[in-house]
Amino acid sequence: MILASHAVVGAVLGKLVPQHPIAAFFLGFLSHFVFDSIPHWQYSLKSLSKNVAGDYEMPSGKKFNTDMLKVGIDILSGLAIVVWFLKPLAFGDSGLFTLSGVKVFTTGGLSVLAGAFGGMLPDGLQFLYFKIKREPFLSLQRFHNWIHAEHDITAVSYGVVTQIAIVLAVSLLGTYLL
Repeated sequence: MILASHAVVGAVLGKLVPQHPIAAFFLGFLSHFVFDSIPHWQYSLKSLSKNVAGDYEMPSGKKFNTDMLKVGIDILSGLAIVVWFLKPLAFGDSGLFTLSGVKVFTTGGLSVLAGAFGGMLPDGLQFLYFKIKREPFLSLQRFHNWIHAEHDITAVSYGVVTQIAIVLAVSLLGTYLL
């Protein structure tokens, strides 16, 4: 799944534990693997390639910079969806308060954001694996590969529609179960 989808799922789970941002973070983190086990579409990273030993690497350069821009837009899109479009679900009417004119998140809002970040983090750790290739990244990458759906959806249009459907279903469940 793309990071924006993982962020929304993690945010909805964070809403389940509004007084516990750390628990929300771990729920989001675990949800990443659950949802990666479902066949889905994901965009490719052009800088990711196999070396002569058959291991993946991600060398720096123009392709890497383009990939980082793509990933950055994905992350920001996910956070924008969580903060703006899902504001009633994420924060409720009292999710934000003002302190000396500065908006500050309440604990419930922090839980939602923690869930969103937790949902996206495993892919960030995967990036570190491609760059560092040491423990605990080696073990986490093995698990990530093992849990990941064996076959992904290749049709972009169908893949995007299925991710939107999953995100909407999780969001609606989060809205009506809370």
